[in-house]
Amino acid sequence: MISLKKNVQQQILARSIYVLSALLVNVAIARFTNAAATGMLFYASAIFALIVLIGGMSLESALGYYYAGEKLGAKHAITMALFQIIVLLMVLLMVQLLFPTFFARFTNGFNTGLYLFVSGTLLTNFFLATLYAEKQYLKPNLIQAILNVLLVFILWVEYRKNFAIAILFKTYFYFIFLNGVVVLLVFMQKVKWKTENGSMHSSFQQVYQYAMKALWANVLFFLVYRLDYWFVHQYTTVNDAGNYIQASKLAQMFILLPQFIAPVIFNTTANGGATQQMNEWLAACMKFFFLMFSILFIVVATGGQFIFTHLFGSSFNNMHKVLLLFIPGLFFLSCLNLLSAYFGGMNRVRINIVGAALAAVTTIAGNILIIPFYTIFWAALVSTLSYIVAALWALYQYKKMPPSLSIDLLSLKKSDWRFIQALFHSKSE
Repeated sequence: MISLKKNVQQQILARSIYVLSALLVNVAIARFTNAAATGMLFYASAIFALIVLIGGMSLESALGYYYAGEKLGAKHAITMALFQIIVLLMVLLMVQLLFPTFFARFTNGFNTGLYLFVSGTLLTNFFLATLYAEKQYLKPNLIQAILNVLLVFILWVEYRKNFAIAILFKTYFYFIFLNGVVVLLVFMQKVKWKTENGSMHSSFQQVYQYAMKALWANVLFFLVYRLDYWFVHQYTTVNDAGNYIQASKLAQMFILLPQFIAPVIFNTTANGGATQQMNEWLAACMKFFFLMFSILFIVVATGGQFIFTHLFGSSFNNMHKVLLLFIPGLFFLSCLNLLSAYFGGMNRVRINIVGAALAAVTTIAGNILIIPFYTIFWAALVSTLSYIVAALWALYQYKKMPPSLSIDLLSLKKSDWRFIQALFHSKSE
């Protein structure tokens, strides 16, 4: 497990640097605009993300899986990624030509923002997956962090010069595209160019078969993660929607640790690393998450309002209440991230699909049932419930797979602490 430990350490370091820079962008947008404008931007981004998810066909999951198992070479990976992006952009262009006003409701007249977001995000998703499969964690994330800092500086200059909010948002979308191009260039510079094992046709076939299975799970999870945005946008005030969406984005920050670890688990299990020691390590991580979110709940309950109104602005006065309701679900979602990567690396994607379907049904039914008395607080409770449902399903399936462990979340043993300490300890073994 030394290689697993080393890879996780590198991923945590690399992604932490990137996430801090992304949080800086998030804070800058909130401070330079307001809750209503920020809510509209992130609502539009959520719509664009759905287009990315469906149009990208979850190709990054398949590219990562086959690239990690050395069943796919760099040339075929680049060809498939660029092919998928070009086809999607052509479809979007045709839709815009046939229905000129279709995207206008989301883009505020800046239709170019849609194409920048879609192409930039897909480039980032596809080639980060392949870079991670190559165990290249630090450089791509450092470069993305530098770009984020540069973006904040430019936004600050525009804000000081009293540029319109629309100009700030255009800058944001241009940087998303720039980020994708840079990640592609890093991949081309870092990749090991090898002779392809099979024909392009056979590579296409196996990659897209896996991608279609992953797509079902990812679309369903997208509904779980983002459908609440639509209900909140429809049934609450613009200011409340801004509070909810900002709290939701902040909540995503708190599940980044398991998301950092997940690609390493995926790549390890894809290479046949699903061992007893791996399972013990997973159990230790889940116990650590339980402790972490318990502490977070206390901090937000006692000082959340003061922190968030001073950090994001006075209009974000309900963020702390929404986040408190999210926190129990965030613990279960953290466990789910690890287990989903575990199942995905074992090519047991069906488990993830069923769990995502259960969570999506919970999200849809829950949000419909609360429409007569809809508030952002009820919406947060429904989201938390859906995360719990999906995680319990994954835990049930995990316990059926040998070797697995019973997990006592209230008991942190010495062996658990050793696993956790080893994760963050850089001394060579």
